[in-house]
Amino acid sequence: MVQIENDVYSQIGLVMLIGLAAKNAILIVEFAKDKYEHGTRLVDAALEGARLRLRPILMSRSHSSWVACRCGPRLGPARWRARSWAPLVIGGMLAASVLGIFFVPACFYLVEKIAGASREKLPAVVPHSPEPAQGD
Repeated sequence: MVQIENDVYSQIGLVMLIGLAAKNAILIVEFAKDKYEHGTRLVDAALEGARLRLRPILMSRSHSSWVACRCGPRLGPARWRARSWAPLVIGGMLAASVLGIFFVPACFYLVEKIAGASREKLPAVVPHSPEPAQGD
């Protein structure tokens, strides 16, 4: 069992991990939304958004995990810190990759499906035309 310290390094790592995962989720949704608005079916748009971001996600995750593993033991006298945050970074990268690749497109599909159904139920909005002035 790995005991992880909740020190400043771990907290900074978590904030960076959350930011990286959020950035990738935003880009997946942006690509999928763009495809969907240009006429692609909703399922195909979600899959295309995930496919377009798969390679960059895997490259950034593998690079960050490699840096954590490689640089961790080189911290000199603070090697115990490297052992505390390296599993956190590697596990977080794997979890964020899996969630980002599978969970985000599925959520995009569900939200767009629900939003599309609610849009169909709304009455059409007719723009209000200004009434002519009395003296004209």
